[in-house]
Amino acid sequence: GYSWQDLLPYVINGFNPFPTPYVGVFGYAKQLQQKYKYWVNNGRWNIIFQSGWIDYQIPDIYKRVPFPIIQMNATDAQNEGLQNGDIIQLYNDFGSLEGVVWISNTVPQGQVFVAMAYEVKPGANQLTTPTVDPVTDNQMVKWAWANIKKIGTLSQEYIQQVTFAPVKFQVSSS
Repeated sequence: GYSWQDLLPYVINGFNPFPTPYVGVFGYAKQLQQKYKYWVNNGRWNIIFQSGWIDYQIPDIYKRVPFPIIQMNATDAQNEGLQNGDIIQLYNDFGSLEGVVWISNTVPQGQVFVAMAYEVKPGANQLTTPTVDPVTDNQMVKWAWANIKKIGTLSQEYIQQVTFAPVKFQVSSS
């Protein structure tokens, strides 16, 4: 094995012991980035375990999050005229996705966050491109950009049920 001292010369800001070249945004993703306003980030959302792996078999959890959630920054939400509980559509040249706005300070301006693999409706992959990473040969599932269109608002009953409790973390500015 390697010691920490062996790896130290390759560590960038303390995180990456195995340097990988970054080639920038390219291909379909570059086209979307130039055309659409929001970077559609996605991943696990631990409010629902493993993004809903078995949670939807548990009525109390499903009741808490009965719709796909799209988290966004408060400034972006205000600029779009959106509030917690508004139903929006994210769309680009590759598809569209509907979900409910949840304003969060964990999402930087210019991005939205979609829980991947949401069980009830299709997840973030509805918007991803066929762009492939040249280093890993994996699909670039995080390289999608989209615009937002408001298509409705949840009923007060659902807004109370989901609660939209703030998730507060200190997000560094750098």
